[in-house]
Amino acid sequence: MRAIKTDISIIIVNWNTKGFLRNCIKSIYDHEGGYSLEVIVVDNASSDGSTQMVKAEFPSVRLIQNRSNEGFARANNRAAAVAKGEHLFFLNPDTELVNSAPGIMMEFLHAHPDVGAVGCCLISPDGSVQDSCGFFPGINSYLLEECRLDRFSRFIPAFGRSKLRCRDCCAATEVDWVIGAAIMVPSHILRRVGGFPEDYFLYLEDTDLCRRIKGAGYRVVYFPEARVIHHWEKSATQDKVASYYEHYRSAYRYFHIHEGPFYAMLYAASMLGACGIRIFPLLLAGVVSERAASRAVLDWKVIKGVLLGDISRVRKPGQ
Repeated sequence: MRAIKTDISIIIVNWNTKGFLRNCIKSIYDHEGGYSLEVIVVDNASSDGSTQMVKAEFPSVRLIQNRSNEGFARANNRAAAVAKGEHLFFLNPDTELVNSAPGIMMEFLHAHPDVGAVGCCLISPDGSVQDSCGFFPGINSYLLEECRLDRFSRFIPAFGRSKLRCRDCCAATEVDWVIGAAIMVPSHILRRVGGFPEDYFLYLEDTDLCRRIKGAGYRVVYFPEARVIHHWEKSATQDKVASYYEHYRSAYRYFHIHEGPFYAMLYAASMLGACGIRIFPLLLAGVVSERAASRAVLDWKVIKGVLLGDISRVRKPGQ
């Protein structure tokens, strides 16, 4: 068993976000608290000079260079396997610390040993609070989102909700999941649940991890005193088509793992139905946006993938 020598290991998975990564690392050192930390950057084969920048400007950062884009879960697990910290803080490169969030979250975990994962308040650059926690998703909540009706979910409780309005949470709040853009997990708990689930390449691995943590008997908590600016999906939006693929594939896998193959098939069919609901009014009006058309094609490919058994063959970002 490896010796623990550090309070916090901050783990950042990067793919072609050089400028954001620089600001993220700088903000970490600008907000150092009274604790020991190490910063580990896992680079998923970036081509924008990210690795050269880290080596030149932050020589104390531990850099792991992958030869290909291994995705979010696998890259995080690779760093966690060599991290020395008692607590592991997984942080997106498109974030900046506002306060000493890692130390605040660590102290919260010390005071609440029954908590297995804690998330913080994520803030958009304009100062608005992002929704970054919630309830485990179901087909109903996904259907509402795809039909653009999720804003009305609080008026239709039978359909359920997957997200909470974080701006209404002024104190520590127990939730089902917190977003992986800024999540802290004690290292012994991450080892106990087997790390991030590598069934996912991108999306929902954080939700699945929280589900495993809760299944092991720990609580998951949103803690708004820790604050982080989040520029939101700067890696994913570099390849929107591949990102759509991964969104659908991850949801399909999530339902398949936790609800079974019939439920996963029902999800895929529901998404195709939602696609029709979105597109039909546009067809009547004689207007189909490029984005709507792209989503319609992707919905169909998910259904085709499920029926033909090739759901895992869709391409990944960067490949």
